[in-house]
Amino acid sequence: MTDSQKWLILILLLAIGWVVYLLTPILLPFVISAILAYLGDPLVDWLETLKIKSWKLGRTQSVILVFLTLSLALAEILFIIIPGIESQISLLIS
Repeated sequence: MTDSQKWLILILLLAIGWVVYLLTPILLPFVISAILAYLGDPLVDWLETLKIKSWKLGRTQSVILVFLTLSLALAEILFIIIPGIESQISLLIS
């Protein structure tokens, strides 16, 4: 590989990084959605195939249940973390 090819690869990588940096506000919701779908799909599939008579759930009900559970878990984590961060920031300021 010649020096000019190395420089070309470096310039291309920097350009791609710059474009991704500029598109971060647009791409971030899609990345978060993909992560949530990746984490939630196995749970939805498992709830769908559950053979208990009282828990006969379709795909829609399973998705709603998993979404609510993940949302409540995230809210609970935030309610635990935010007061700790607030106290550390006030300690840092003082």
